[in-house]
Amino acid sequence: MAGEYMYQEGTKAVSGRFEKILKIFIIFAALILAAELIWLLGVSPFRPLARIDIVGLETINSSSIDREEILAMAGIGPDTSYISTHASGIERALMSYGFLETARVYRQFPDSLQIVLEPRRAVLSALADVNSLTVPVLLDSQGVIFKIGESVTNGSSSLPILSGFIAMDNPFPGMSITLSMKEAYTSSLRTDNSFLVMEVNKYLGENFSSRIWADNQVYEDVIAYLSDAYYHRTRAFFIPLFMELERIQISAPGLLAAISEIKVLQNAWGGYELEIFPVHQQIKVRLSELNEDVLRYTLLLVDVLALEGGINSLDFRSGIASYIPKGGVSE
Repeated sequence: MAGEYMYQEGTKAVSGRFEKILKIFIIFAALILAAELIWLLGVSPFRPLARIDIVGLETINSSSIDREEILAMAGIGPDTSYISTHASGIERALMSYGFLETARVYRQFPDSLQIVLEPRRAVLSALADVNSLTVPVLLDSQGVIFKIGESVTNGSSSLPILSGFIAMDNPFPGMSITLSMKEAYTSSLRTDNSFLVMEVNKYLGENFSSRIWADNQVYEDVIAYLSDAYYHRTRAFFIPLFMELERIQISAPGLLAAISEIKVLQNAWGGYELEIFPVHQQIKVRLSELNEDVLRYTLLLVDVLALEGGINSLDFRSGIASYIPKGGVSE
């Protein structure tokens, strides 16, 4: 009996010490957890960002744009914290620079930031007037100018030049050429009465032209209607063209490199046509549309006709090719 009693007393003592150690451990763990939570929720989000990842920086074809400049554009400084970071504000700040097509910002709690950039892809080059000087510009698939002047480098020499019925005076990065064309068209309507009457007769009817100046509101409504219609016509033609050129550039870049110039012509009924100039042949080609299949067949036909010699131009607008000998008529 005495031995059994002593054994029970020893067991109770060991159990008591274990419970005491366990309580100390739980209290210590709770203190560590509380400190971690205080750091995680109350300190770390207010400290300067520990990590900033920029995805897509390597795809921006400009040696003048580096990580520090992107951070400066975004308004991110050495003291910027998770709490003080506003993703939508950073996105708007970055998107104000014309060379970026999209910018996405992701906050990663508690002290990290990820910036995903997608630069604009050049599909065409063009020449524009800037302060009475002719300078090169680059356009993307949405008709947005994003590089001007000396910054037009790195592979732009292989891009076709866009010319013809295009208004690009004093361009700036981020400018849409369709909006620029609309502004030029609207200005012509307001400053050239004969042009205004011609456009009214063409799109609203000859009987309507006499009513233009009868009332100022009618005058403004007519100009607004004609300008909006013109804008939608130009976008309906140019944007699909630019997007198709981007697809060709991705799938068959050699085809696009075989064209030196794409000239836009306005036809008699207000629509648009294209005239392309191959790089290696002195034969110009008139087209009503442009896609990879048409371009491939056209360039093949140009090479074949060049062997005959004496061919000045090729008309492929109807889908059936006809050519004009130098100094001759269509055949």
